[in-house]
Amino acid sequence: MAKLRLWPHRPPGWSGVRWTSPEGLGLIAAFMLPILVLAIVSIISVRQRAGTRLLLVEEQHSSAADLLSTNLDETMDTWERELLAELDAGEWTEAAIVARLAAAERAFPELRPIVLLAPDGEVVYPRGARSRLPALSPGVMQTAFASDGSYAWLLDRGRQSEMSNKDLPAAERLYRRAVGVADNDHERIRAINAMARAHLKASEPTQAAEQWRRMLGLVDPLDPELARWNLIGHVGLSQAAAADGDSWSAAEHRVEMLEFLAKYRFQLDTDTHAFYRTETQTALAEFELDDQQETRVVKALDEDAELNRIAAALNMLVRQAPQLGGMEGSVVTASLDTDAAELEGTRTSPEWSIAYLNLPDDNTGSTVISARGDTGWRLLRRWRPSSATLILRELLLEPGSWQGFGVALLNPIGAPVFASTETVPPDRVVSRVNLTALPGWRIATYPRVGTVEDAARQDVFDYSVLLAAAFLAVVGGLTLATRTMSRQVVLAQTRSDFVSNVSHELKTPLALIRMFAENLRAGWVPDAKRSEYYEVMLSESERLSGVIDNVLDFSRMESGRRQFHFRSSDVTALLTGIIERYRYSFETAGVDLEVALPDTSIVADVDRDGLAQVLVNLLSNAAKYIGEGRKQVFVSLAEDGKDFVIVVRDTGVGMSKDSIQEIFAPFTRLESPEVESVAGSGIGLTIVRHIVDAHRGHIDVDSRPQEGSSFRIRLPLRRHGDVEPPRQ
Repeated sequence: MAKLRLWPHRPPGWSGVRWTSPEGLGLIAAFMLPILVLAIVSIISVRQRAGTRLLLVEEQHSSAADLLSTNLDETMDTWERELLAELDAGEWTEAAIVARLAAAERAFPELRPIVLLAPDGEVVYPRGARSRLPALSPGVMQTAFASDGSYAWLLDRGRQSEMSNKDLPAAERLYRRAVGVADNDHERIRAINAMARAHLKASEPTQAAEQWRRMLGLVDPLDPELARWNLIGHVGLSQAAAADGDSWSAAEHRVEMLEFLAKYRFQLDTDTHAFYRTETQTALAEFELDDQQETRVVKALDEDAELNRIAAALNMLVRQAPQLGGMEGSVVTASLDTDAAELEGTRTSPEWSIAYLNLPDDNTGSTVISARGDTGWRLLRRWRPSSATLILRELLLEPGSWQGFGVALLNPIGAPVFASTETVPPDRVVSRVNLTALPGWRIATYPRVGTVEDAARQDVFDYSVLLAAAFLAVVGGLTLATRTMSRQVVLAQTRSDFVSNVSHELKTPLALIRMFAENLRAGWVPDAKRSEYYEVMLSESERLSGVIDNVLDFSRMESGRRQFHFRSSDVTALLTGIIERYRYSFETAGVDLEVALPDTSIVADVDRDGLAQVLVNLLSNAAKYIGEGRKQVFVSLAEDGKDFVIVVRDTGVGMSKDSIQEIFAPFTRLESPEVESVAGSGIGLTIVRHIVDAHRGHIDVDSRPQEGSSFRIRLPLRRHGDVEPPRQ
């Protein structure tokens, strides 16, 4: 038994449109297409945001590390120049210099020990310091005390001629002699590179290219110490070809350099590879490459990218290996050659040239060697990690981009000497920047908590929440718009059907009344039949009046102008009159009308016209949808406590449970052959519900297909106060 209590009434369905209809499919497409596009755009936006944010966080770490290393280098350089200024502040005699050095050593304790060498190599300061000099390490002593004609002496004199005196022919001769006295390929390659550089500066690109080719012949690319000299040689050959006006050869050397970077990726340390790869790509952008060179460049870049991914995986494995193997930490050796192609790590002051020397496996600091012009005087002093740590601590107290990051000072083997946090997680270090004053030492930055991916993910999450809110707002707007559109479509269709149905309902009784009236006027109706004709005309006119009343009442109901006048009335007498008025029509249609009314009067506060309209509409529907077979309509009235109940039951076509939810909506007619064949406006039950609501009552519907329907109306006997009827 399908049963539904309709109080308060709600419109059936989400929109009233059947989704399988063309209109429904169109609305689905109009709704889903922008949602799909917006979802795709949102996903792409979030992914791009994630990548961009990760790069931004990494760039922030790199910027902080670079700024700290720059500030640290500048502070240390300032102290060095202040020391050198102390030496140049007075008379340049041995006694005066020794006195000034003694005072400077007390003023600059971070730069101890301080050693001054005369042009002949004699130790001028400190007096009797020969026994103390080994503290500077044998490698430093050998470099500082190079004898005349030695490799170090020739290379140092060649640099002075090239850099300070600008005497390129003399520099070339000294470099050539250095090649002859070199003890190994590493020294020989360094001297040949310096000689080629001097030729290029002297506008002799052919001789320079010849020397760089000679250097490449000595380089073993499988030797990590010598591999980078191959890159330096290709850079020199490209510069020599460009100086000679051969742009194709200049580009070719750069392409070969890119191929070398890809082929010998694992023979180069990460920083060297990254620097020369970026530098080579930038240089190649200035050349017009032919098709073959373009193809080689693309292939080399693809191979290099794949090797980078492998290197990243290996680095992760190296970082995890100590923990996996139960070791305390990994050891990575690092060294820095201060004699790079353009004398990286060398600074020039008005009177002094400053060079930093950090020998392999030397984790105690960096030796600074300054030469005073071309006089041959040399000053040696020592930067120690403790001095750099002292300056770094002071820098970290100042506001800067490093706030919120972990900062560490790493020695050449990658071990932390100082850190702003208790531990330095090696797998979370984001950026490492080399120091000039401590070659091989680095400033590292890392997140204090979590990883850069976590920091980027949090920002992306916040962005995703905002994007999701915007997405939901758009979806909500589209939902409302689609629902409004669908209701407008349904409303337009139902109004069209309403006009068609009302027109049919008006034409049918009018046609009958006109036909019967014309027959009576023409005298074709016998006297015995005249009363029957008058009865039909009266019945059809009442039917016509009911249709018009329904339309007018619905119009007033929608606009909120429908007024109800409640007064004490005899409901039994009211229903009796209406039933008797419709009895003839039921008998004519072959419908058995059964009535169960009380013998006594039931008096209630009702709107007589409204209650009459409820009963008329229910009886009219029962007659119209009575169907075939047994035709019976039952009407009853009974008092039930403080309420009275009216029941109208028929044996008509009935309806399904889903249909019951729709019958009280305006302009709604069920989609079944039995209903569609009967004319109707679709507003009768809407008016019934409105009138029942105005009486503060409710209506129950019981129905089954092909078994009939039962409408049960419960209304209060007495009203307490006047309440405006609900608006439709």
